[in-house]
Amino acid sequence: MDPSGPHKPHLCQHRMMKSSSYHKTLALILTLTVLTRVLYLCLRLGPWSAQPWVGHIHVDLWGWIDFLSKSQQGLTPYVHFTKEYPVGAGLLYWLMSFFFTISPQNNLVLVHGITMALFDILNGYLFTKLCWSIAPRRTLAAALVFSLNPTSLILSPVRYESAVVLTVLLGALSLTKKSRDDGAPLFWGLGASMKWYPIFFWASAEYRKFFESRKIKPLFRSAMIFVAIWFAVNLPVMVKNLMTSGSLQNWWHTYSFHIHRPLYWDTIFGAVTIWFSYVTWEKYAGLWSLALMAFFFFYRPRQPWEVKGTLICLATLVFNRVYSTQFHLWFYPLWLLFMIRLPRSRFTLHLGLLGAFDLLNILVYPFSFTYCLMEIKDFASGSAALHGGPWSLVFALSIFARAALIVGLIYVLLKDGEKFKDQSLGA
Repeated sequence: MDPSGPHKPHLCQHRMMKSSSYHKTLALILTLTVLTRVLYLCLRLGPWSAQPWVGHIHVDLWGWIDFLSKSQQGLTPYVHFTKEYPVGAGLLYWLMSFFFTISPQNNLVLVHGITMALFDILNGYLFTKLCWSIAPRRTLAAALVFSLNPTSLILSPVRYESAVVLTVLLGALSLTKKSRDDGAPLFWGLGASMKWYPIFFWASAEYRKFFESRKIKPLFRSAMIFVAIWFAVNLPVMVKNLMTSGSLQNWWHTYSFHIHRPLYWDTIFGAVTIWFSYVTWEKYAGLWSLALMAFFFFYRPRQPWEVKGTLICLATLVFNRVYSTQFHLWFYPLWLLFMIRLPRSRFTLHLGLLGAFDLLNILVYPFSFTYCLMEIKDFASGSAALHGGPWSLVFALSIFARAALIVGLIYVLLKDGEKFKDQSLGA
């Protein structure tokens, strides 16, 4: 008689219970995701509509109105007119233009919010699935933080980060399926056509893989897929722009715009400027960020790619002249996927750091930013010292506290990334 026979029913029962727990966790995450997005839209279109901070978070969304209007008139984005976001993002909004009515603006808020909520639901499903494959007992906590963190709740309905995060998660999921290894460069290449940061996740994963295998062929194949996706999105627009106007100006504007962006006030240099005076050497801050990004990329090749990708994103925030609140949504998925693999004490520490980091993030913008501006009327050199009140002080202090937390987080990630270097997705 097979000695394993008596244990088989217990094994099947255990698998059934595990499957039931997964589906209950998934149902809870998706239900809460739907309810919170619906609640936000109801509050935004109702009692919150007159709140000063609400107007500020919709600035980026209002910036798409001209784009949507011209698209509905039959003009081609990046050929007949420019936009400061990459072509992949323009393609997304061009497709959405078929469903938008530009006026009234509340309709734009509603349709955009519903569209991004659908992405959030897909993201919640994929992230829960990923976490369950790694650490089932920590899936609920990680997925709740991923879907319900304040930055996501406040900004995902009015930004398109949710669409990019979907490509990041699809790429990460591909790494867990050896037979679909080509999925990571494909999805991350698509994400990089909408925002630049997925290129660092792809590069981090491939760098670690190459360092361990020393095989150039898989790296070359992955790079070709990544580049092919980028060209598939960009090349038709580039050719048509060249044929229409004789130049690539409307396509190139996306990149030239970001090269020449002005100083953002919710940065360290911005806070120093409004309280004291303009710091002339702040214009070199972008170069410092590039140097720090390069350091984190090459430092410790066997570091988990999730850690390396998070560190590169954090490197863009330490000194940079531009800091947008939604930047945090770029690396939260990677950070969470790494921390759920750690021992309980380290997991608790990372979870606490993420919570504090996120609360400071929304305290800076939109809340203290809005009320600081109401006090000083205009962001200018020394304006807070002359006209500032308590909110101007809160604004500056929260910026410095957030910067200090970034430094502390970098230290913790470097330490744990080395100690737990084998804890990497797809390793």
